Amino acid sequence: MIGETKSFQQVRKNNHVVRLPFADVFRQQSREVFLVAGALTILFASFYLGVSYLTAFGTTKLGLSSPTVLTANIVAGLFFAAATIVSAIWSDRVGRRRLIIAGNLFSTVWAVVVFQIIGSVGAFGYGLALSLTMVGVGVIYGPVGSYVPELFAARHRYTGAGVAYSLAGILGGSIPPIVAAVLAAEFGTASVGFYLAAMGVLSLVCVYFLSETRATELDRDEARRNDLVTVRAGRRTSADGGAR
Repeated sequence: MIGETKSFQQVRKNNHVVRLPFADVFRQQSREVFLVAGALTILFASFYLGVSYLTAFGTTKLGLSSPTVLTANIVAGLFFAAATIVSAIWSDRVGRRRLIIAGNLFSTVWAVVVFQIIGSVGAFGYGLALSLTMVGVGVIYGPVGSYVPELFAARHRYTGAGVAYSLAGILGGSIPPIVAAVLAAEFGTASVGFYLAAMGVLSLVCVYFLSETRATELDRDEARRNDLVTVRAGRRTSADGGAR
């Protein structure tokens, strides 16, 4: 059986367990929730447009056969897996935030390029374009599993990470495929790239305002994190009292 970490044991010992963790995380660490959601928007947008929009585009617009498109997806999946593994390993050496910024920057620039050229490529070019799209996703995805939870205090770490991740999925995963189809029909395929790039800029801005967590030892620094959260909560309470 796997036991709880020291951080969560300390939360239980100090009676910091809350009945409404969803409300608590928004009250005390809403900044991190929204910044993480924004920082991961391009991750979800690139992934879902890569595996859904570009898959349909390959058969309907480029006239590629279904086996060709499926093979390209398999190859792209291998590139995605490799990029994720390498990025996760390197995040322990150079920093989670730095790699996420690099992945966001690559995905932002690549979004403009790929949708400028995708309409005139053959089977090999299509496979390469899809693979590079998934490389950008993998570079971001590798550090996320460590980075996002490390940004939240232990008493609402699971809730904060889950809510931020879900919001990013809505912003980047649910909306872009619908918008992309409309933009492509009205303004051409290139407009999809500019739309994705705008989401990439949003992600870059958000991750810029987040802190690096690579050198943070969660158990050792948990008291400092809790003090910071408590100070923020106290400031909000004082502001509300002053407003009244």
